[in-house]
Amino acid sequence: MTFLSIDIGSSTCRAALVSDGGGVRSIVRHPMDFHRKHTPYVEIDCDHAWSVVKTVVDRLLAENQETDIAAIGISAMLGYVPLGQDQLPLGPAILYADNRAVQEVDDLLRIVSGPEIHRITGRRATPELLAPKLLWFKTHQPDFYTRIRTVFGLKDEMVRRLTGVVATDMAHANYSLLFDVGKGQYDRDLVRAVGLEADKLPPEPVFGDQVVGTVNAPAAVAMGLKAGTPVVAGSSDGTTAMYGGGLHEPNKAVLVAGSTDVLMMPSDSYPLDRSMSLSINTGPDASTLLVGGATGYSGAALQRFEILMNRPFDSIAADLDQVPPGSEGLVVLPGLGGERAPYWRSGARGAMHGLTMAHGPEHLFKALIEGTSYRIRRLRSALADAGLRAEAVKVVGGLGASHRINRIRADVTGVPMCPLAQLEATCVGTAMFCKSALEGGGALLDISRSWSHPLEAIAPDLNKTVLYDRLAGSFEACLSHDRTNGHAN
Repeated sequence: MTFLSIDIGSSTCRAALVSDGGGVRSIVRHPMDFHRKHTPYVEIDCDHAWSVVKTVVDRLLAENQETDIAAIGISAMLGYVPLGQDQLPLGPAILYADNRAVQEVDDLLRIVSGPEIHRITGRRATPELLAPKLLWFKTHQPDFYTRIRTVFGLKDEMVRRLTGVVATDMAHANYSLLFDVGKGQYDRDLVRAVGLEADKLPPEPVFGDQVVGTVNAPAAVAMGLKAGTPVVAGSSDGTTAMYGGGLHEPNKAVLVAGSTDVLMMPSDSYPLDRSMSLSINTGPDASTLLVGGATGYSGAALQRFEILMNRPFDSIAADLDQVPPGSEGLVVLPGLGGERAPYWRSGARGAMHGLTMAHGPEHLFKALIEGTSYRIRRLRSALADAGLRAEAVKVVGGLGASHRINRIRADVTGVPMCPLAQLEATCVGTAMFCKSALEGGGALLDISRSWSHPLEAIAPDLNKTVLYDRLAGSFEACLSHDRTNGHAN
């Protein structure tokens, strides 16, 4: 049995053929092109996204002829598409990195308190979420707002083009800031309180491993697929990768080390998060939650450093071994596009503190990796405070291939980093949704358990961990006092 997994990520779109058992038989990548009018707008044209999806699928099928695809699933970065009365997009997808709705967050929090919002929705009010974005349209583009019939995810728009069905999944409902995670339904009282209309809510969500439709005739012709092939609801890329990363052990977290880092753990009860730094999401079924958070840029910041210094990380990675913990006084703030979990400072910008003539490229790269690792350290601490103690971290995603990055993160956090044999966790997770759907749904954790194969764990050097415990305070002091990191949610 073979599954077709499609992932629209922050840097590339991928299509993969995944076998029953989680093996990636073949994968094709193509760069994505975002539309940035100016900061803080970040959008992507839906026609462009569909064109790239068709490109990667066409190339994949051309390289793997006579492949019998049992089911298809799509994942994508978080983004929302407004639909009109004809259930067609009224404009581009507004992506998670779009921070135009800062004022709307402030306005919303004057109506409903931050602790109350977190209690209901399992997350802080931030500009990346749907409710503030809708309020922005209502304030700044009222005519456009009145034309909106409903809203769903970028991933959902790709599913609609494949099947003709308008549907969404639990993760996209979670990130609407209008969904009661504990009750598993939209909170219509909250919708009215913040000044939105219930008839514009996204569709009632389904679990990602539910078949929502089949490939229709136009899509079959356009993409060379077999009409009638089942298509699952799928989910956001970070959530999907959690399952591909083996999210089935209560004492282990999964780290998706990609353009951003996402660290989460399963929980069978609603955690008490007094810090409000964690996000609480619907799990694979009504009895399980996913708790953790998505950080600001990590892999994307590393790529930007490579461009700015005109030097690939791999060419200098070995030199990092000669740089002591703390990078000889250099602190890099990696929030090039704002800080998400655990600091929640949407106005953050990247910065360097303590740069001297003695520092070289190896110091800059190591300090950047240390900065992204301090986030993971703080997230793990917040999870422990909420009763979820991660004794080890399973690592997937592109940065998970680097032994040196994993070692620095083990040293900073004080727990082993356990990379998986298969790092393409989003594509594998989507295939898990497909398999579970064909088996009647609800088998995600069992499939995740049987498909996940950890490599040798990278243990921390606890002497360095003691140093990093002190150095983390310097990082957080720089983040708190840097004037470029002004707006906190």
